Amino acid sequence: MDLRPPRTNREKNLLIEELLNQPHRFHALMKESMTKGVDERYWWAMTYVIEQSPTIADQWLNDMLDKLETTQKDSIKRNILRSLQYVEIPVELITRVLDVCYSIVGRETEKVAARVFAMTVIYNQIKVYPELGEELRQTLLDLYEYGSPGFKSRSGKIIKRLEQIKGNQF
Repeated sequence: MDLRPPRTNREKNLLIEELLNQPHRFHALMKESMTKGVDERYWWAMTYVIEQSPTIADQWLNDMLDKLETTQKDSIKRNILRSLQYVEIPVELITRVLDVCYSIVGRETEKVAARVFAMTVIYNQIKVYPELGEELRQTLLDLYEYGSPGFKSRSGKIIKRLEQIKGNQF
């Protein structure tokens, strides 16, 4: 790939624009990141591309989950989870996504950013699978007391939303 990893916000924004305007370059970069691995800074830009054009990642969801389950790099986990917040998870992957995300949310050794992005991915599935709401609420309540300030902030907001949803169902 003849792209240079972005080092500044300006370079990142130029790369995002290029990848959005030339999706074949996005797919080439994703392929390279899944097979050989690429500089972590590429993930920074690819996340923003997926946020702006979520369907661009559809064909990569299995590969992204594979990478999420195997990488030891916190920045790659964080960026994959951040990306998953914006995509519509197909029914055939929902169990796998939930398993991975619940595992990350519950693992106190994970970085806060990965944990809060994982809980948001789970929360976003409640629109399609409302029965997940109570399980997520209980999980977050169980973990809340021992969470970091960032964990408490995000989980508190999600718990509040879940309680509002629950109140509106009756």
